[in-house]
Amino acid sequence: MWTYQEIKLATNTFIATKSDFVSFTGLVEHLKSLALIEAGEDYKTDAPGKYPSIAKTFARLQRNDETGMSLPDVAIGCGEQ
Repeated sequence: MWTYQEIKLATNTFIATKSDFVSFTGLVEHLKSLALIEAGEDYKTDAPGKYPSIAKTFARLQRNDETGMSLPDVAIGCGEQ
């Protein structure tokens, strides 16, 4: 839950990997591109495959100043995927 809150509320987030730091925004964009390759534009709906679900979940974790943080955000971010 703490990691979710930190990512959702931060203006700029980096993830430490074994060899480097990766921006969370860059990671989300990379997952979206993999989902597009795997399922096309249908990845935004209930498309099967490895990347559509994780791309949508990580996109929901990003900060959104227009909508803020909501209870559904917390439920989605903490639910099993």
